[in-house]
Amino acid sequence: MSLDGEMALTAQKRFGLGLLPSGYRQASADPKAYVLSQLEGYEYRDMSGLPPSTELLRQLRVWQKQVKAAKAMPAGMADDPNAPNIQKAKNNFVRVQSENEADYRIQTAMVSDRPMIERLTDFWAGHFCISCSKSETVRIIAGAYEREAIRPFVVGRFRDMLGAVMHHPAMLAYLDNNVSFGPNSKAGQRQNKGLNENLGRELLELHTVGVNAGYSQEDVTNAARIITGWGIAGDKDPEPGTFRFTPQRHEPGDFTVMGKTFAAGGEAQGNMLLDMLATHPATARHIAGKLVRHFIGDQAPASLVDRVAARFSETNGDLKETTRALVDAPEAWTTPPSKVIAPYDMAIAASRLLWHAVDARQLVNFARVMGQPLWTPRSPNGFPDNDLAWAAPNAMIKRFDYALQFSAQAKDAPEPMDLAEATFGAALRPDLATAVKRAASRPEALATIIMSPEIQVR
Repeated sequence: MSLDGEMALTAQKRFGLGLLPSGYRQASADPKAYVLSQLEGYEYRDMSGLPPSTELLRQLRVWQKQVKAAKAMPAGMADDPNAPNIQKAKNNFVRVQSENEADYRIQTAMVSDRPMIERLTDFWAGHFCISCSKSETVRIIAGAYEREAIRPFVVGRFRDMLGAVMHHPAMLAYLDNNVSFGPNSKAGQRQNKGLNENLGRELLELHTVGVNAGYSQEDVTNAARIITGWGIAGDKDPEPGTFRFTPQRHEPGDFTVMGKTFAAGGEAQGNMLLDMLATHPATARHIAGKLVRHFIGDQAPASLVDRVAARFSETNGDLKETTRALVDAPEAWTTPPSKVIAPYDMAIAASRLLWHAVDARQLVNFARVMGQPLWTPRSPNGFPDNDLAWAAPNAMIKRFDYALQFSAQAKDAPEPMDLAEATFGAALRPDLATAVKRAASRPEALATIIMSPEIQVR
């Protein structure tokens, strides 16, 4: 395989959503420019037509109140016989909204001419992950969270994304900051409620400086104290479902985190904490390490992490420039492919390759069966991102079964050899061409292409 051929494939699969029949031609002239051009002039516009998180939470609370009222048992009376129907209607509302959000995410990826932007969206949604398993509140706004707090900032400033995430009801509900009270606050003393450290801990451990930054348990506790009062506006608020700082729940006092003291100051105290963490050298290193591992893999040299981290710091967390530093690096193109793509990524790649009108539910179900349910990681750490996380032998068998089933449905896909030649160009390996030609059926030939290392390994 020629160097140009290798780079044309790398541009599409390492920095995109997979190979396309037209992609080899587009990328081969200047693979690096092909990727970098996708970062320029990008500004997210929400074309989903879906409700914002505030409206979704308002509707959910209406449904929840109706269910509660129907289940109430007045003295001498049985439960409302319509209660099961109301419960079913509420559940259906949540399910339909979740399906609509998934469909928007998938269709956006399917038609995108900026696949690198979609990859960055997926990376940052994983970095600042939430989980639908937490509650109905989180599930109903999981897609809106991505539209509102992630997508607008993927080539913007890290500090802006961090602020959007920390003020979004999905994150506040997922990590319980909406039920965190300063023990010495007016509301904490009146209601005998105390501190929840979940968001304070993950703010340090996962979102900014990282677990190896040398902070203490006291730093975690103080971070949690500083962001007490950061919550979600209730039904009686003029704008229910929005971020709301409640002074009565905020722990009073000055607090020190990682050697810096933050003077008492209500919500501003928390914003100053975010300012410090966003520009901390450990944050630059932590973000750079995750970016390099996600896009290049476990075998990427430490020198690459150093340069990406330096660019993050030099530009005050400019994510476009940080990403450019990653793509510009020679190691990004010379490090051999070693990262087995995640199930969701595989399904998107297959759909784009065959240009099959994918059923979002089929794709989401495949990812779920393979251990990657959409917006539902098992912990705040997100889904695993090491090279072989998705490479178990039985998992690869399931992948081939899906590829075969999917290929059988793709009636309008090109003839297999035509597809292989257009997709791989001069990089088409003789052994892959032979396997495609010798396949027992058209679906098997297409599945052979999907399961090739060029598709499955970045």
